[in-house]
Amino acid sequence: MLYDGAPSPTEWEDSAALALRGDFFGFIAILALVREAFACLDYDRLCQHLAALYALLPSIARIDWVRPDVGLLIQCIESMMAKDIYWLPARVEIDWQEFS
Repeated sequence: MLYDGAPSPTEWEDSAALALRGDFFGFIAILALVREAFACLDYDRLCQHLAALYALLPSIARIDWVRPDVGLLIQCIESMMAKDIYWLPARVEIDWQEFS
């Protein structure tokens, strides 16, 4: 049984649909998909999920209870990109000031 607000099973693998939700549940699901793609060394899926993650990030940064810790959230994402996904052939430069 799904709890209220959880991504539906049809949305689970579709990070673009999860990003369109614009909510924290979709964000968490996309993070899980990013980690799964990383674990499977699936470059194509990783790029697709990261694009959705960054597309959703401005909406997440506007959530009242996330806003005070958005700096920590961004730091964690940057750390994951720099340390964990070291084999990614292309690095993405994000203008974090746009999220302020």
